[in-house]
Amino acid sequence: MPITLTEVASNTATTSFSFGGDTVNVVYYPTRITEGFISILQKAQTMTMESVDTFFKDFNDSLAGVIKSWDVYATPQDVENQSPFPIDAQRFSELPIALRMKAYASISNALNPEEIAPQEMISNS
Repeated sequence: MPITLTEVASNTATTSFSFGGDTVNVVYYPTRITEGFISILQKAQTMTMESVDTFFKDFNDSLAGVIKSWDVYATPQDVENQSPFPIDAQRFSELPIALRMKAYASISNALNPEEIAPQEMISNS
């Protein structure tokens, strides 16, 4: 049976990481992770003052492209209203860099072939 990239891209996985003494849970799209996503940290190592804005734009775009949802909230009222901080690359600059880096690292570290491949392909192999 044929498969479309749209079907593959809708698969999700969950990861979590510790931040500020709390656990942050992230639902993400493992099959949306591309070479560009993986190379972000390589770009950070060669970043110059002139390329900082470009780096963070690319970093935030990449992160927003793979996160489906998370339990990060701006205020206690947002927690009560179950209104998490938006998965929006333009708004990510409002968040601590350390939080975004931990989310990126947690997603990257959670990658394995079984999460990336569609479940039907794994069970047929």
